[in-house]
Amino acid sequence: MGKKTLKILTIEKQDTNSNILDLIVEKLELINYNVITANVEAQESSLIEEIGSSVKHCDVVLFIGGLGTSYSNLIWLAIAKVFHQQLIESRHLVNYTKLSENYTTACAKCFECRNNGTFPIMYIQGLFLLTDDSNLLQSSILNIAIPFLKHLSSDMVFKRKLTVEVSGGVPNLQGDGKVHVSSNIVSDSLQLHLTSTSLSDLLNYENRLIENCKVLDCHEDTDIERLVYDHQDLHVRKSVECIEECFKRYGPENVFVSFNGGKDCTVLLHLTIGVLRKNYPHYRGKINCVYVENANPFPELNKFIEESQQYYNLDVLKFTKSIKDSLTDVLVSKPNMKAVLMGTRRSDPFSEHLQPFQMTDYNWPQVMRVSPILDWHYSQIWDYLLHLKVPYCSLYDDGYTSLGSALNTIPNPFLFLTDDNGKKKYLPAYKLLDASQERSGRLSC
Repeated sequence: MGKKTLKILTIEKQDTNSNILDLIVEKLELINYNVITANVEAQESSLIEEIGSSVKHCDVVLFIGGLGTSYSNLIWLAIAKVFHQQLIESRHLVNYTKLSENYTTACAKCFECRNNGTFPIMYIQGLFLLTDDSNLLQSSILNIAIPFLKHLSSDMVFKRKLTVEVSGGVPNLQGDGKVHVSSNIVSDSLQLHLTSTSLSDLLNYENRLIENCKVLDCHEDTDIERLVYDHQDLHVRKSVECIEECFKRYGPENVFVSFNGGKDCTVLLHLTIGVLRKNYPHYRGKINCVYVENANPFPELNKFIEESQQYYNLDVLKFTKSIKDSLTDVLVSKPNMKAVLMGTRRSDPFSEHLQPFQMTDYNWPQVMRVSPILDWHYSQIWDYLLHLKVPYCSLYDDGYTSLGSALNTIPNPFLFLTDDNGKKKYLPAYKLLDASQERSGRLSC
């Protein structure tokens, strides 16, 4: 993976300890970041312009002085306008600052080390806000920012575990340069651990093994349940509780996931796998998924769904009918199904008044609709995918933010820009600053 670009912003005419700044730059360069620095005038218009431009053009932005200073509330006022989010008062930050009022935005995330009193860092869509107190800044950088940024810059890693029969002798297995293979013999079988930074390469290698060996078992081999249950954000915990309640009411064998390969249901699927493994460790059934394919699907989307099916061992039922007719067919073929987990969010069309548990309308096939991520913000979807290294459809890296038919969906025009070299391009979906424009790439037919 190439180096990521990180920009450090400071307020103009405010003294920032040069030794501390040099240390920060040195530490960041050691973990694969190209670092640039800039000063910005403490005026709202200047802050809005600089923050907006920096977040779009850089992978990460650190704003030193964004917390606990006389001008931090001015910075947050600008941030709220850049990201089109509501400005709220943070009672939590009062515990750390001497200010009577501390503002953040509704979807800002707080990173802190509660065990050692390190001054926290606030985060929103690639922008980190830090104190400018030299005595506190170094600790925040070393204990919070560096570990997280190191993780953020690392490659996504995919793992599979295969059990191969060896009654006829141990097969000669080795990696191909794209997939690393390790093995150990257990009883009369061989356990293989496959690792790759490419999901396609990993699954292709596995398919070749299946053709040439007797594979008894194969499954994804990352600790998803730990990732899900270690997550401290309130919206994630509420979603986990919703899925737990769904499984408790209906049983995992009587629940299916509506999975069309989009970003929202990709988050939902990851959460569901974590909850299932944590609470039903002996459950051996596959997760039931239903994919209602539109008349003109993106090839990239279908490829991602197929790869997800193999990677996570999903049982995917695919339909090309209307959603209503497809649901009828699901309940005919699997009459035990009582609930469907959906990746619907309240910002989706006709979903403003939807409840987390709500039966389908009276004139539809009857099934409980369960919407665990109903109140997630667009930025929180991307934080989850990026921070937990969850694989997602490649179209999102090409500027698509909401996926419909290939005939009426284009890259989001709000992500179009011309870079410093004059090259025209679309930013990835997670760079969209105004969530209300999420569906701007959907064309009316």
